[in-house]
Amino acid sequence: MRHDNPIELMTTHLNDRKKALAKRLQAKDSRDRFVESQIRNCIAHQLRTMRLERDLTQKELADLAGKQQEAISRAENPNYGKFTLETLRQLAAALDVALLVRFVPFSELLNRTVNMSPQDLAVPSFVDDQKMHEREKSVNNFSFVMYGGAENTELPLSLESTSRSHKSFSEVTYSPTNYG
Repeated sequence: MRHDNPIELMTTHLNDRKKALAKRLQAKDSRDRFVESQIRNCIAHQLRTMRLERDLTQKELADLAGKQQEAISRAENPNYGKFTLETLRQLAAALDVALLVRFVPFSELLNRTVNMSPQDLAVPSFVDDQKMHEREKSVNNFSFVMYGGAENTELPLSLESTSRSHKSFSEVTYSPTNYG
């Protein structure tokens, strides 16, 4: 089958890659090796990417994390992979990012693996993330005209967040906000 559209070609490639990985994961020992490999590789590459994005040397990151330079070198080596949660927490604090450790189904790990991009490795610090959210807020600060009664009223709106992490579109509540 010939694909002239680059997006279609990329999608086909990703789907083929996902199917091939899913097939290899049928055996339990293959799944175990895959998870181990993903942990080692993703953490090592992500640490190195974040350090370089911040123009830090291994020694500078080590100082921020209260570690030796050799510990950073080992952490950035995909063949090492012996991280403690405390070391990861210290590195997250030094880089001013959150650390999320959770169990997920293989389908989620597979999707994240196949769809990973360089941007996924470059996690912004809290300050940089806040700047991004301020820009998003200004873009999302939109108005609409409410029809009803004798007057049309233009209101700025915001999406209210709740403790539930997943909401359908119909469950999102809109409320007037003062953006002064």
